[in-house]
Amino acid sequence: MSFERPTLKEIIERLDGDTQSRLSVPQMRRSNAKVFDRVLAGAAHSLYGYIEYLNRQQFFDTAESDYLDRWASIYGLTRKKATKASGEV
Repeated sequence: MSFERPTLKEIIERLDGDTQSRLSVPQMRRSNAKVFDRVLAGAAHSLYGYIEYLNRQQFFDTAESDYLDRWASIYGLTRKKATKASGEV
């Protein structure tokens, strides 16, 4: 099961549809609902991005160095120190 991150446009459209289904047309003309929808969509999009980032940290081959070090410490492993290369290229 893969994680599908919705685009910002999809989130905005979903929120606009929800708002329009709950408010009548006269109420919509004088409200800040569209502004709130976009602010909320931006926040949701940021959270989806963070979820996607955390999802990548779960696996050794996609984890960033801090998370990789943490995974290694669970198994009692540490990074080897950097060494100079030798030989011909």
